[in-house]
Amino acid sequence: MDYEKMTIEQLEKENLHFMKQRDKIREEQLKIKAVLDQKVVRRDAERKLAMLSDPEKKALLQSISAQGIPSVEKFGTPIE
Repeated sequence: MDYEKMTIEQLEKENLHFMKQRDKIREEQLKIKAVLDQKVVRRDAERKLAMLSDPEKKALLQSISAQGIPSVEKFGTPIE
């Protein structure tokens, strides 16, 4: 597009159009980032949990239960 040939009004309209597109893209990026962060945290936790021995897993479960951290029964399974 040859901006030099456009009027001020056309340039302002074109600029506004791109600003709106940028805002929409930013909103989508924020949504993606939120889901990505959740998935990375979950993956990392699952990897760490997989490395624990059975006695360590049992101790962790007891610790979580004793501290009153809400269980899956209360909140349901996490969304993947």
